[in-house]
Amino acid sequence: MGTWYEIMHVDEAPFTADKWTCGQVIYSKMDNRGSFMEHTVGQDAAFGPHYGSHGEMYCPKFLKDGECFVRYRNDQWLKSTVVDTDYENYMVTYRCLPQHGSYVQILARTPELDDEFLENIMFKVQYKLPNFNFQTLIKDVQGYYHCNYITDEHNHDYYIQ
Repeated sequence: MGTWYEIMHVDEAPFTADKWTCGQVIYSKMDNRGSFMEHTVGQDAAFGPHYGSHGEMYCPKFLKDGECFVRYRNDQWLKSTVVDTDYENYMVTYRCLPQHGSYVQILARTPELDDEFLENIMFKVQYKLPNFNFQTLIKDVQGYYHCNYITDEHNHDYYIQ
């Protein structure tokens, strides 16, 4: 599963601060039951300290490919769907959160995506989610000039205290 970089997310999205920069989502390896951890981390300023949230993901075999359940801090299980992916460069996830509404996240394997490539992704996702308000998406601040990214060698210093 590994490390993904947040390219776009819903403004005022739950579980993330609105002004996060350098957003990353780090997924652990899936176990034989279909469970794994999701760690969402960011920084509040360029090269600032890391902070974030972590959730438990569960992808039982009875769900369609790309569909899972997620929960944060022993909260209720929510459905999470991979709307579109090429399995190597990008992934778009969709969650409907009862208190917060719909949530879309565009992730990539690199901190930045080519504008034309991102446009093509958005075109496909708008077709797949015709009722979603795409005006709520904001582009994340990313890049090695601003970010001190978490890597596997960092000893995973991003857990919530």
